Amino acid sequence: WHIECSAMASDVLGDQVDLNSGGSDLKFPHHENQMAQAEAHFDCCSWVNYFLHSGHLSIDGLKMSKSLKNFITVREALSKYSARQIRFLFLLHRYNEPMEYSENTMGAAADLERRFAAFDTSLGARIAEAEAAAAAAARGERGAPTFKWGKEERELNALLDEKRRAVHEALQDSINTPLAMKQLEQLLRATNIFMRDLPDATRGASLLRSISRYFDKVLGAFGVARAEREISSKESGGAATPLQLVSALSAFRDDVRQIAISSKKTKSKSESATGSAAESAVAADLATDVLRLCDELRDNVLPAVGVRLEDRASGRAQFSLDDPVRLQAEAARKRESAAKAEAERLAKEEKRRADALRDADRAAVEPKRMFEPQFDALFDRETSFGEFDETGLPIATADGEPLSKSATKKLIKMRQKHEKVYSERNK
Repeated sequence: WHIECSAMASDVLGDQVDLNSGGSDLKFPHHENQMAQAEAHFDCCSWVNYFLHSGHLSIDGLKMSKSLKNFITVREALSKYSARQIRFLFLLHRYNEPMEYSENTMGAAADLERRFAAFDTSLGARIAEAEAAAAAAARGERGAPTFKWGKEERELNALLDEKRRAVHEALQDSINTPLAMKQLEQLLRATNIFMRDLPDATRGASLLRSISRYFDKVLGAFGVARAEREISSKESGGAATPLQLVSALSAFRDDVRQIAISSKKTKSKSESATGSAAESAVAADLATDVLRLCDELRDNVLPAVGVRLEDRASGRAQFSLDDPVRLQAEAARKRESAAKAEAERLAKEEKRRADALRDADRAAVEPKRMFEPQFDALFDRETSFGEFDETGLPIATADGEPLSKSATKKLIKMRQKHEKVYSERNK
């Protein structure tokens, strides 16, 4: 086996080999023997300049191999995961270290790939929104965008420079892709926070374009370029990509939603101008129905096909692509939370109504009769009084035990307070 490889390599490459690669298990004895045989034959002391030994691919802790019959073909892997997700798995491991192929490791890789895809969509939508604002300003439809950087832009720009250096250093360290991906993920999170905290699309537009170009460059080098954006009309036979379809649908919904909101806001103006309350009411009802359908599209229809839509104050929704199961679970949690909040609101409203009725019933009771047993439940008393003075003030419990001075003082204060309520009601 060793002499076969030495003979074939020598025949093709001669007395000098620049790079020899193989699995980490070939370091010894195979590559050691190759070196010994070839260097003895050519009478040299360095037949191979560099060795590149890759880690093993394992399944359930065992090396994947035909002999163990525990291998998975590329076709089988692609039937369950996308090529991009599998490449993310490779990027999360160094080339010279073992890599485990399992549900857990692929789940982590697929989750990271979805986060990068969602970030790409969000970033693209934000840049498109900034470009639309700039175009509107050029047409004179709105004020010119502000290009002056604030504290947030300067901090994000500094982080971009820092992560660029960190990624470069990681790749120089024997192609440390896990560390490089970690740096990219940190930049991703910081950018998401920037876009969340500064919803104005004109803020940091040029910086966000730089970040987008940087992600395109690095992810393209890693072989996980943004597939949706790379599919040209020619490659897709002239058909729109899923991302383009979602973008078009989101833009259409934004326009319809803004028209409906404006219609509701101008209801009173329309009513005073035309003098027709009926027509205005019909228009308002139509606007309400349109807004309800827009919410239905956002909350139920799109999550079922893997699209997350978030309305923003600017009037332009931000969308991202994600796992439909994850989005439907999020939607279910939101519905559950909304239902709980509505139930709590109704319970509070019911309590307010009950308290108002109770207060009204209490206010109707004459102060001198408020301590009578028949009103115990109304005034939330657990025990009754058995003896009263000529003003109706209790002087003994139902068991005949005289009340203490402190208890009497407390009852006097309660009656004085009730007298004010009673007099206010019966003015």
